[in-house]
Amino acid sequence: MIYFIVDPGKDLKLIIVDGCASLVRAIETVYHLWLQVCWVHKLRNIAVKLPRRTQAECLRGAKKCQR
Repeated sequence: MIYFIVDPGKDLKLIIVDGCASLVRAIETVYHLWLQVCWVHKLRNIAVKLPRRTQAECLRGAKKCQR
């Protein structure tokens, strides 16, 4: 199934994923490319591990770094 995600005629350089470990392993097996975790998903994953009172401040700071 992973083979059908990409048009075979395209010169693929980078794949951005949501952090799903099994998808990352499948992509690494099929395509030998750079992988990047989506910023939105990365920030969400970080935020849920923080105390609720610090989440907003941390996310604001992280978004400033992203620009």
